[in-house]
Amino acid sequence: MRILNAKEANFLICLLLDLIYFDKKISANESTLMENIIIGLRLNLISFREIKLRYEQIYDFNQKKQTKKLPKTRR
Repeated sequence: MRILNAKEANFLICLLLDLIYFDKKISANESTLMENIIIGLRLNLISFREIKLRYEQIYDFNQKKQTKKLPKTRR
């Protein structure tokens, strides 16, 4: 596989992150495996980590947003 530019590499990284976040979480083993795949594909590991951080921030933001929308239960 040949990646022509950074835009294509980042797109591929996003696709891989979409797969790994399918279940809305990422384990330490999944993270290590994904980094090994990134290295194996000769993609930029730093770019991967930066994009992954953005994914985590978006996920955390959406989780907090959903928590606020839940109706309060009566006691």
